[in-house]
Amino acid sequence: MPFLYGPGSVFRDRATGETSSRMYRFLIFYLTLGLLVIGVDSRSAVAASYRSPLVDVQWLQVFSAYRCELRQPLGIQGNAGFERQAEAADTFFLRLARGEPLTGSFSVHALPPAWRNTSEGVWLGDLYLDRQSRGKGDVVAQMRKALEQHQRIWLQPSVAMQGVVPVSITLEPMHFKAAVAGWNTCVAELQPGYEQLQRTTIFFPEADAALAPGELRKLNNIAGWLRQDRSITAVYIDGHTDNIGNTADNLQLSRKRAQWVAGYLAEQGVDKQRLLIRWHGEQYPVVANFDATSRDRNRRVTVRLERRVSSP
Repeated sequence: MPFLYGPGSVFRDRATGETSSRMYRFLIFYLTLGLLVIGVDSRSAVAASYRSPLVDVQWLQVFSAYRCELRQPLGIQGNAGFERQAEAADTFFLRLARGEPLTGSFSVHALPPAWRNTSEGVWLGDLYLDRQSRGKGDVVAQMRKALEQHQRIWLQPSVAMQGVVPVSITLEPMHFKAAVAGWNTCVAELQPGYEQLQRTTIFFPEADAALAPGELRKLNNIAGWLRQDRSITAVYIDGHTDNIGNTADNLQLSRKRAQWVAGYLAEQGVDKQRLLIRWHGEQYPVVANFDATSRDRNRRVTVRLERRVSSP
């Protein structure tokens, strides 16, 4: 039966002009169903809030010789906090228990503690979270400072993302200042880890003079890491010289220095089967040998750690 769409929400018969009560009831039914669906969708779009219940706030300390971490559990949703490795800046991280990692630019604010019952806050800056939900920058140090001053940290996306449920992340300051004391001790005692050691240059003095204490410390750090990281399958040791002397002598000198480094690592407990020695003489300078300073940079042995790549 054909119908005309009249004003209001009533259907009229094209031929008679009479109202169809049955179609009217159908219309009301589908309108109601549509509103229910919209209601469900709107509830699912409510902002996801990641935070710890105030009664459960804690800052967990996870320390090792190579990494310092302070993290706050966010209920059953995951945890967030700060990480530091040797010779690196502080990193903020967010680890969710489920779902995809959050990425993008987040606006960071310092808010008064919950007991002050006020929403006045200070914008600290923007923080970009990478695909692992990790972010670095000056704003991370400001976040730590604000927490030490008993302020909450609140993050939200800098720009609303279409099709993405809005989120907010809150870190509470309770117990943070006490945990920082252990953090500072850990940071002061940090040793270089894989990221710092995977490519290391050992600089040699002229002739057969002994290595400087700082260069020996580099080798000790490498040996310490290799003893505990069995995923390092190969250690490439490459000897180089400056251009003083003849080419043949320099080739043998680079060999001698590479072998010395390999022998030292073996004495420190590194498996010899992991050590691969190569020597190049003066063939690969990092800078032209113009003067004493540039030659100092070319008298070197490089140590490169190769880690086993896990199968996908």
